[in-house]
Amino acid sequence: MKLAYTILRLGWTRVCLALALFSLTLGAALSLPPPPEAAINHLEHIWVKQYTTYLGNPAPRVFRSPGHLQQTLGLIEQQSGVPTAYIYLMSQPQRLQLILVTAQGQPVVKYLPAVDQKTLMGVVEKFRQAVSDPRQFTDYKTPGQQLYDWLIAPLMPQIKAHRIRSLVICAGAGLRSLPFAALWDGQGFLVQSYSLSLVPAYNLVLAPRLHRPLEQAPVLAMGAADFPNQTGAPLPFVPLELAMATHTQGGKFFLNQAFTPTNLQTQIRDFPYLIVHLATHGQFLPGAVQNSYIQFWDRRLDLEQLPAMDLGQLPADLLVLSACETALGNQQAELGFAGLAVQGRVRSALGSLWFISDQGTFALMSAFYHHLHEGPLKAQALQAAQLDLLQGRVTLERGQLVSEGGAAPLPGLAQAQPLDLTHPYYWAPFTLVGSSF
Repeated sequence: MKLAYTILRLGWTRVCLALALFSLTLGAALSLPPPPEAAINHLEHIWVKQYTTYLGNPAPRVFRSPGHLQQTLGLIEQQSGVPTAYIYLMSQPQRLQLILVTAQGQPVVKYLPAVDQKTLMGVVEKFRQAVSDPRQFTDYKTPGQQLYDWLIAPLMPQIKAHRIRSLVICAGAGLRSLPFAALWDGQGFLVQSYSLSLVPAYNLVLAPRLHRPLEQAPVLAMGAADFPNQTGAPLPFVPLELAMATHTQGGKFFLNQAFTPTNLQTQIRDFPYLIVHLATHGQFLPGAVQNSYIQFWDRRLDLEQLPAMDLGQLPADLLVLSACETALGNQQAELGFAGLAVQGRVRSALGSLWFISDQGTFALMSAFYHHLHEGPLKAQALQAAQLDLLQGRVTLERGQLVSEGGAAPLPGLAQAQPLDLTHPYYWAPFTLVGSSF
């Protein structure tokens, strides 16, 4: 009897152990992170809802899959010869999530539990303050390297393995207005290794199509050098900027009184411009979408009114908004800036995260249009322009714009103070939003 009881007892013990092991296995399975495709779809759905709600736009009728994204990356590489990757960045309360998507192979998902949201955003704020104010002589490399170590370095083995040369950043709140070009890897800036662009979400970018080169694309250039009723600080370089853009690309420019929403609509009805360049003040501010605007000569155009301009009726590829700025770190302002291409119904938009000098903007834009003739990616043209300023190949001195092509006089500006355009303040805020191609 005692032996039978002992055997029964041992049998029950084994059952209990088996149940415990099953419970642990099930718990571990339930706590496993989702597969990469599910993680990407989750972020895409969250961000599409955020943008469409804020901008007042309808959600996409068809939701494109991560597999579709990989096909798009393959198309970009096939047509441009530039291997391109998407990086998803999501700051969560207790960890940082990174996802890398390339044309080939499985997406790579990384979780950094040591990088909680409060810690990350503290470093982000230090970095933003340091690079956006050159008068303080603040160390921007230390926070820039910390952010690189968190946001980029964990994915670098796969980036190098796929020989990626262009990175498309799809980021969550707090990271959308980060000047990624100025992240520091310990030896150089991120822009020295990769061309960069920002997307609100893959499902909000216009569907891919065959590449149309922009090197001979006429530009519709409009802007104001000064504004009635002091609605904005004067921009004395704007006439030169408009003349430069149309001289380089061909097209027409309209200044001051001719810079109105009505004339913009008239011009785009009359000719299918691929590039629309607006040299004026634009601000992306906290609060409702109506608070953000583009300043025309006669009035402000709220961001929610931009679709009424119907740039989407053009075969429009690029909207350039120079002299704009966003409220760094504010989630609503970030949604407005990162959603600029979506709201303008264009493939890509080029804007600035903060307002820099009129002269600095002119120098960057001059280099950008020059490099637009050299390669298929708009992101590469921006990268080359940023490197021109960073490496001193484009300078402003003694009233001249000096570049490798020679010196061009700037009428009436002989007394302008020379600027050190190598500081990230001058080149890092410029961001391509939307398609890099």
